Amino acid sequence: MTRLVVLAVFAMAAAGQSAVRIVFAGDVMLDNGPGHVVAHGGDPFADVAAALKDGDFTVANLECAIVSAGEMAYKNYVFRGPKSALPLLHKYFSAVSLANNHTLDYGRKG
Repeated sequence: MTRLVVLAVFAMAAAGQSAVRIVFAGDVMLDNGPGHVVAHGGDPFADVAAALKDGDFTVANLECAIVSAGEMAYKNYVFRGPKSALPLLHKYFSAVSLANNHTLDYGRKG
């Protein structure tokens, strides 16, 4: 992730931009409430869309796996977002980190 951000910053600087604005959104979880909004065609990011679009590069920590298959891990909290969330992630974020405790909530195949 760090390499990707550094490459983006250098590419923007090489293109003549004098400043690069990076927005870090923190944890994004698309299961439960937000997942239901997405599954019914809604946009859980609508209220913060302007802030997310304010940067040249927007990064978030995706706190769920986006899967429709796989075996659920045996632990207290497991999350998965609907595949219909992928266009929203592409719309608002330049990159998401999956390096967290929910990456394998539905196994390696998930």
